[in-house]
Amino acid sequence: MNHIFTFLLFILPSFLFSYSINTQEVDTTLLSKDPIWLKLLHFDEKLQEGTIISNDFYLSPRGKQSPKHELEALIDAYHDRDINDTSAVCRFPARYLWLSKKMQLEDYKIINEKCQNLLAWNSLKKTTSIRFLLVSGYLGNPASVFGHSFIKLNEEDDNRVKSNLFDMSVNYGAMVPEK
Repeated sequence: MNHIFTFLLFILPSFLFSYSINTQEVDTTLLSKDPIWLKLLHFDEKLQEGTIISNDFYLSPRGKQSPKHELEALIDAYHDRDINDTSAVCRFPARYLWLSKKMQLEDYKIINEKCQNLLAWNSLKKTTSIRFLLVSGYLGNPASVFGHSFIKLNEEDDNRVKSNLFDMSVNYGAMVPEK
């Protein structure tokens, strides 16, 4: 009888408390209205939809029109243990960082070691300065102007050739509709 009493008094409450923290209920209706969440989704409140055209940007089929459905899809995707470059954990690190500030996420890491494409960007830690380069383009054509702009991430690393030709650069290319 004493063992049952001890179990009920000490062990069961601690188990239930830890269980409630790990499966924390979140008010997705309130959380989906957070201004940062709406910015992460590029959600225009006047239009009541996201401004991103690609459906690959949304986890939920209704994600473009509903920040709440997109948030619920993100929380569901977090529980997927098959993590690779195509999983939501790797594709949307900023969303996970934001979500980690709003609720306790089990096994959360800023960069998961299974996200190979994301780990490639980890070299940004070596960046010492950033340059913006604009190669002259035809100013009458926005695709030409944006297509000739680069962000160059200057690194300082003693282990490689003393040349900045191998520094990372980022290019923006615009796809302009015919009309």
